[in-house]
Amino acid sequence: MNRRRFIWQEAETQSGLPSSYTAVDYLQSSGTQWIDTGYSYGAGSDIEVKFGASADGALLGAQDSDDAMYRFAIVDAAPLLWIARGQNGYSMSVKNMQKPFILRNIGNLFKVTDSEGTEKTGTIEAAGYVGSQQSVYLFARHNKSGVAKKSKSQIYYCRFYENGELVCDMRPCLNADGVPCMYDLIRRRTLYNQGTGSFTWG
Repeated sequence: MNRRRFIWQEAETQSGLPSSYTAVDYLQSSGTQWIDTGYSYGAGSDIEVKFGASADGALLGAQDSDDAMYRFAIVDAAPLLWIARGQNGYSMSVKNMQKPFILRNIGNLFKVTDSEGTEKTGTIEAAGYVGSQQSVYLFARHNKSGVAKKSKSQIYYCRFYENGELVCDMRPCLNADGVPCMYDLIRRRTLYNQGTGSFTWG
């Protein structure tokens, strides 16, 4: 028999958010904020994330070891996106990182679409990738020793898939008290800043 924990949930808006929450376009980190998604990225996981960035750092990621590493990093000086899955990495040059991009990773394929609709694709050899036991952080990377490589970036949404099924759909919003956060439409979970200072939003 499955044991279930029953919790009271507010009525939802058409956007899927609790009725007392307010949707916003994005959360903006200043380099000291980050969010623990509570989701561990496995060998069968895929991702879609819409983002912008203004400085070097990790947009998201988790790492136990070289074989159990998954991250999207930003190298602003180039500018470059650095994508790592296991011991293999792939870099992609992009224009104006501060404008929003959509990045999709499906298996070994990566696709980046910029604000003008221009697409770039690449592949990464993921042999040996075993997944990470660490949960994925947003706006930073989750190492075994804790948080690392916090970034100055914006996230408009972030979705995780497992074997083609949507398992997390995190949207930026303000809770009933006006506190900026991410709300997961699938897990019905509010995710708050684990760092210092406060997110801004737009």
